[in-house]
Amino acid sequence: AKGRRRAVVPMDAPNVYSAVMVAAFGGVEVTTGHDRKARMHPAVLFLLCVPVFITQISAILFLRTDLDVEWDVYDPNIPRSVSLLKLKLVMVGIIYLANFTKLVTCISHLVFICNPLTWIEVQPRGGDRSGCSCMFSTPMMWPWPILALAMNVLVNYNVCVDSVSVILSAVTAKDAIFDSLAIAFVIELSDNWWDFCAHTFDIGSIDDFAFEARPQRETWTTEGRLDEDFRAQLWLPRLADCVVCLTTPRCLGISRSVLRIGHGANRVVRAVALMLLFTLFVRQLFVVLHAVDTLVLPAARDLCTEYQMMMEDTLSAPAP
Repeated sequence: AKGRRRAVVPMDAPNVYSAVMVAAFGGVEVTTGHDRKARMHPAVLFLLCVPVFITQISAILFLRTDLDVEWDVYDPNIPRSVSLLKLKLVMVGIIYLANFTKLVTCISHLVFICNPLTWIEVQPRGGDRSGCSCMFSTPMMWPWPILALAMNVLVNYNVCVDSVSVILSAVTAKDAIFDSLAIAFVIELSDNWWDFCAHTFDIGSIDDFAFEARPQRETWTTEGRLDEDFRAQLWLPRLADCVVCLTTPRCLGISRSVLRIGHGANRVVRAVALMLLFTLFVRQLFVVLHAVDTLVLPAARDLCTEYQMMMEDTLSAPAP
């Protein structure tokens, strides 16, 4: 529609976690009867996230606890072990490449949903109210997508961290390949779970969903401030004014908030996601190099660190 702006948020291969975010803006509907659909509350979809989150974290923890932390990464004196190490490093790289898109997507979603102006500018599909206005108000909607996306980020982060130790601990080439497939299965579980739930409960597709912002003339003044009539409808108008003021660098000659859709929000989301991902990948690169240099699995090093921290807390605790 004329005057509409869209937030560039990747929605490739939606899963049950991203569905909670879409539901917060009215993008998830369930068929309740003949040609009748009802808007789903994100809290309902969040409940669907819990079992798959527990399953994914449990699978990762089982893979971690099943490791032989005393096992060397490789034996430099055995040519076959050196060749196997090369395969392991290739499989680690493949897992990171396979998980790259999911990491970028889930981090972008979390940054997008944590932007306060997202809740001000994005127009919920079907209007601002659906059914009980209290249940579909902003205070009742915003916690669920943040929690769901944080769970998604946690799963993908643990996959990246633990996949190094799991693959480097493989004894044979077959073990290295099958361990990589097991990790890939854990990553894809949320996608498969969403497909199952969508077909079972007759939930509409969210593949083509787009976040549309309200027309600027309805929400903003020409000076870059919130329109008074629109501001009066907000949940916390003073907090909104504070966010707009802090994110508008007027000293640089910019009169609009950099968190506004179409005026920097999309670039901020992508920049933050790529910076976090770059930091993670650089850290994991040094972790892999350190493991190859010392022949010690990263999981063994983490276990020793946790044990030392636990012992320090025990020794520093006051005597009963």
